[in-house]
Order: sequence, then C-alpha cells, then structure tokens
Amino acid sequence: MKNKLTTYLQSLDAGEPIDWPKLRHLLIKSDVNPSTIDEIFRPQREGTEWRVTATNQTAYNALLDHLGITIDLSTRARAARHGRSHDVSVSGNVVVVKNPAFSHSIAYECNAQGNWVFPADPPPELVIVENLECYLQRDRLMSFLSTQCGVTLNPEVVDIAYASGNAITKACNKSWLERYSSIHCVLDVDAGGLRIFTSLNRLLDDGGAELMYVIPKNLPDLLETTQRIMDERERTSLAAYIDMEAPIGLIAKTLLNAGKTIEQEVYLDESI
Repeated sequence: MKNKLTTYLQSLDAGEPIDWPKLRHLLIKSDVNPSTIDEIFRPQREGTEWRVTATNQTAYNALLDHLGITIDLSTRARAARHGRSHDVSVSGNVVVVKNPAFSHSIAYECNAQGNWVFPADPPPELVIVENLECYLQRDRLMSFLSTQCGVTLNPEVVDIAYASGNAITKACNKSWLERYSSIHCVLDVDAGGLRIFTSLNRLLDDGGAELMYVIPKNLPDLLETTQRIMDERERTSLAAYIDMEAPIGLIAKTLLNAGKTIEQEVYLDESI
C-alpha cells in the first residue's frame, strides 16, 4: 500500500491528474484522519480527472513523515514541491565584483556544473567585503584600509567582491577564490565575521591564496568608541574561538576583554 501511496503523491507533486477517491481511501486505511485529509488537500474535478494540490505545506510534510515517504530533495526544483527549496543549496552562484577592467560592478557567475564565467580575468589580489554599504562606498573603504589597517593595494591589480554575508563561503566558490594569490577579508569584527573567515580558511585549506583578516591597527582604541555591547549569546560564540591560531584567537580575546564588537560600516565614518 505504501508503494501505491508514494506513486499517487509523486503524481500529485508533479501536478499530474490522479484518482482522488482512491488516494483518499488509501490515506484513511493508513490511519490518516479524514479531517486531516480535508485540511491538507484541495481536490478539483476536471471532467473525468482529478487535480489535487496540497494547500497546507507544513501539514503535508508532516503527513509524508508519518507515512514514511521520503521527500525528494535531489534538486532544488523537486524540493520546492514540498516547500523545502531552502533545504537544498543553489546549484551555482553569482558574485558581484568591481574588477579593475571596468568602471562599474560586474558579475562572476558559476553554473550548475561548477564552471565559472568571468567577463574579465581576475587580477592577483582580492578584497572580500562583507556588507553592501561598505562595498558601495569602496573608495572610502580602501582609503581606510590603507591609513588605518596598513593594507595599501594597487587598484589596477585587485578585485573587490561583495560577500553577501555567509554566501561567500559556498563550496562552489573554491575554484574561483583559488585564482588569487592573496585575499583580504574585510568583515565585521564579531563572531559572525570570525565564522566567515574560518569557513573560508577551511574551504581553501589545501593551498592556494593567502587569506588575511583585515582589522584596524588601533582595534582596542576603536572598541572603546563603539556602543555595540555584546550580549551573552555573542560572548558564548566568541569563546569558541579563543584557542584558535592567530589572528582568530587574538581577535576573539580582544573582543571579549572589551565586551564589545564592531560593525564594519564604522570604517566609513570619516571622524575616526
């Protein structure tokens, strides 16, 4: 009976016509309450056929679990039939980049087969910027990196990429990131930034680009000026990094001692 149920429900997910009276009968025989069936499904008769849709996706997924029917998560499209597309990674990626060959941002794109398309060749160095505001004000940001972080880069040989938070750590980014000789990570100075950096470090662990976490030289002084007080959850997250190798452990200890963290948009404040 389970095989018949599976066949009917797969047809339902595909939007194909099914024998609704038969499916309803099989569900009731599987100890599914009729009121639950009516809550989940909306059958519509079209001539001699029935089209049935699941109108309560959460309850439908719970029903599948109850019946022991496995949800097809082999692709994002198939997972979407069950409202579970976010459980499956996007097959490729698009990264917004300021390449020195262009006066405006362009996109580096990775298709489902893992092949990257570059409108221009990536130069030797890369700056990864976590937050959009800093990316959009990249001229001001690059000036801050030079004067306050000791990182002076030739704009003719550097890409600047918008990280879009954790999206920069996607596995498919590995073959793109390995093209660079050095990568400067401009991230929030908090547990989230440390998490992104350590994820990138693991992604590139087998060699390739030199990875650097860019922080201000006067970090302790800058922390005194910020009002971003860490809560207990942040403190617990940071504590997991204190025994890691430099610079991660040192950054975590500095933040914990100050009881504060820094959002990178502070770097755009011309008064500091």
